Amino acid sequence: MDSFQEQRKYPRIFFSGEEVALAKIAPAAGEKSFDVRLLNVSEGGIGFHLKRSAGIWLKVNDSLQLITLFGHPHLGDVSDLSMEVRWIMDEEYLDHVVVGCEFINLDVHNRELLQDFVLVALSEHKHQQQDVPS
Repeated sequence: MDSFQEQRKYPRIFFSGEEVALAKIAPAAGEKSFDVRLLNVSEGGIGFHLKRSAGIWLKVNDSLQLITLFGHPHLGDVSDLSMEVRWIMDEEYLDHVVVGCEFINLDVHNRELLQDFVLVALSEHKHQQQDVPS
């Protein structure tokens, strides 16, 4: 039996259905920006989904610019990040396309903002787990 081994360098924070975090993204080619809903974020990159009906077609290795993150109070200062599409889940029968992007040449300021966000979110999650009665 094959075992799954996590190979990510950085812990990810997943957003539940109640939590809304959005990103404004622009193709590096200078095309019109578009908004997406974040599924997760880490120091290494983001995962997001967009509606198939939006007509935005991305490919693996496409260069993108994350203009800003918004909708979540602890991510509002993260901005102006270069990233590349690393994977795409695009099933014709689904209403959304899911995309994973890696940050490229992350500057110190944004790296610290993302590290702080992840640490706070992990700490909050740990406290929530401890508050749940057994």
